[in-house]
Amino acid sequence: MVAMTLGAGCSVGRGPLVVGSDDPAVNVPAMVNAGQERDRDKLKKLVPELESSDPAIRMFALSSLAELTGGETFGFKFYEPQPVRMVAVAKWREYAGLPPSKATLRAAAKSGLTTAPATTRGGGGADK
Repeated sequence: MVAMTLGAGCSVGRGPLVVGSDDPAVNVPAMVNAGQERDRDKLKKLVPELESSDPAIRMFALSSLAELTGGETFGFKFYEPQPVRMVAVAKWREYAGLPPSKATLRAAAKSGLTTAPATTRGGGGADK
């Protein structure tokens, strides 16, 4: 009886883990799994998470992306001010083959900083 009660209490009815979910209890484990499993198919889903207003989401996204790319960060720091982060996000978006977001374009225009991609450690883009 105790085992049945404990088993029932451990059940979580939140559905599948999906990168990009609005529910952090779903999104965070999905991002962690993507990195640990080296699931490069999730690359294009992880990059937009770098633009989250939640610093924890940005931190987990960066950690997973770094795992997927052999340590690449493009200089992204989850705690930096948004205009600084958006320059690195633009590099990530280009690496992943994603178009620039409105936020990255605005930040680049305001800062006057370049959004050209840096050389990656892996020596290539998302098609590797």
